[in-house]
Amino acid sequence: GTAVVTYYTSSGEIVSDAVLGIGTVLFCMWIFYLLESRELAGAREALKSGIYRNMAYTDALTEMANRMALERDVDAILDTVSDGKRIVYVMCDLNRLKYTNDTFGHEAGDELIKNAALCIMKAIPKEAHCYRLGGDEFAVLLAESEITAWYIIQKIEEEMEKYNQTHAIKLSMAMGS
Repeated sequence: GTAVVTYYTSSGEIVSDAVLGIGTVLFCMWIFYLLESRELAGAREALKSGIYRNMAYTDALTEMANRMALERDVDAILDTVSDGKRIVYVMCDLNRLKYTNDTFGHEAGDELIKNAALCIMKAIPKEAHCYRLGGDEFAVLLAESEITAWYIIQKIEEEMEKYNQTHAIKLSMAMGS
């Protein structure tokens, strides 16, 4: 059967369920609009405060800067670097990540990536920047310094050697500059 609902106003008029239904829908739409506009205001505020900007330039797994941050930083460095000053760029590629994932699982692979990132961050001078470009690739960027790429590579190798002394899954990276 069909339910018929009749409503009476304070003046005694009968209001059909269709009119009430339309009023209810309009009221709900108004409430939704108010909630949505507050949500958008919160999102705008988050953008202003840099939360989303930080997320756009940060790798979630390692908390290093990401490829987008590298592109931004390279553009800035090229605009400001002095003539005759050195720009050091070191590429690091994690070895045996696929083997680690296939043999020990992706959690172990993620841990290897995080530990590679930690070794790089410990090894580089404080004025250098490090990035996870994606997958198993990392980069180090250093502008206007007397420090050489060879020095940075040696320091990363030293950190990996320390790591490998205490961990069963060994860390190895191919590096070039």
